[in-house]
Amino acid sequence: VQQGPLSLQQSDRYFRFEFAVLDYFAPDRNRYRYRLEGWDPDWIEGEGRAEAVYMNLPAGSYRLRVQGSNHDGIYSRNELTLPIELHAPWHASAAAQGMAVLAILGGTLALIWFAIDRRRQRQVYLHDLHEREERLRVALWGSNESYWDWDMATDTLRREGAERVLGRQVATVASREDYRTRDIHPDDYERVMGCVAAHARGDSEHFEAQYRMRGGNGHWVWVCARGRVVERSAEGRPMRMAGTLRNIDAERAAERERALAAEVLASMAEAVAVLDAELRFVSVNPAFERLSGRSADQLTNAELSALSTTRQAEMEFDAIRAILRAEGLWRGELWQRRADGVEYLLEIELRRLGGQVGSRESELIVAVGSDVTEKRRAEQELRYLANFDVLTGLPNRTMLLSRLGTAITRARSLKEQVAVLFIDLDRFKPINDSLGHAAGDELLRSLGRRLTEVLGPEMLVARLAGDEFTVVIEHVRDTATVY
Repeated sequence: VQQGPLSLQQSDRYFRFEFAVLDYFAPDRNRYRYRLEGWDPDWIEGEGRAEAVYMNLPAGSYRLRVQGSNHDGIYSRNELTLPIELHAPWHASAAAQGMAVLAILGGTLALIWFAIDRRRQRQVYLHDLHEREERLRVALWGSNESYWDWDMATDTLRREGAERVLGRQVATVASREDYRTRDIHPDDYERVMGCVAAHARGDSEHFEAQYRMRGGNGHWVWVCARGRVVERSAEGRPMRMAGTLRNIDAERAAERERALAAEVLASMAEAVAVLDAELRFVSVNPAFERLSGRSADQLTNAELSALSTTRQAEMEFDAIRAILRAEGLWRGELWQRRADGVEYLLEIELRRLGGQVGSRESELIVAVGSDVTEKRRAEQELRYLANFDVLTGLPNRTMLLSRLGTAITRARSLKEQVAVLFIDLDRFKPINDSLGHAAGDELLRSLGRRLTEVLGPEMLVARLAGDEFTVVIEHVRDTATVY
């Protein structure tokens, strides 16, 4: 007798139940019917077969009911009842299926999240790429440069922003042949390709060349191309090269002007030097080297005051610096000493450059000077000859008239008088004729010295001509005192 439900495994899949009745009078006339509750909707007639077969039943609880008849075909009220538990395998259990569903759901969610994350990352990447491209485009626009990318495998050149550099419309994609025949100057092509080949061989860290390209209105413009190989094949053969292109027309013009200015500066007769704000030498031209007797290396970083011969040099140059800071210009004369110790008078103009305040240019000072020692000596001699007698060293007629006019004006303002004495030597001509002009000249010089010593510096002693002398006496209150 079966105690409890019959336990079966779903994995067996094929189940066959056999049964019989206790009527042995005519067994071939016995009939059966059965029903598996939980699976069969109604009774199933066995039609003489004493078995029931089931296949691929789902896991669960069932009850097999079997009824049999006698040889007269009458079914007994007593039936066979067999509870059955069909156990599913572990992987087909509800828990396992639930876990599988959860796993599938989790995997699906993970795939969805991964796809969303990949899409987000791609969007971020594309956004960053767009921003980098935009920043590159703005940078190239701001620097007035263009970008080029040369696919060396296909010999195709791609350019962006070349219109700003050349001043004309330029094809974005061009072959090297187009570049050679339409863009670059014929005289520069071989040289530029030589620079490219040298860099491709590894002879230089980067490619750089200055050459001419066709610009707007058919004019040639100077450009500077810089770049490097960014991709090589497994064999080391260059596959791709990229870089920038910049218009250097203005730079070359400025360079020509600087070279011309340097040539003019070097050939100038005037001594020219560039000083910093503290009046230290930055550079000098050859004329300044010749004037000072020192080389450019010796003068660099030396102070202008170091060449001065005056004891008050520092105070004098402090005043010069103050004037330069306030007005930006100082003119004057400075006594300087050459390297061999010879002193000379330097006429110099110091002018601060007109750069923006705080810039290096605004802190530089240009000095232009010349040696005026002989010029000032000649001027002094001319002034001396114009106002003093060569023989006696006394003031001459011109000086006398000037000083006399000043004395009269001063006397009028002070309510005083001016006395003028005329002195003439008697028998001077016989001395000249008998003893010679040298003796006569010595007599005149001696008289001039004696008059000056006797009368003192308060009175003016002058020689009019020949043996005639004049004395001017100021601050006379009583004419009797003159005699």
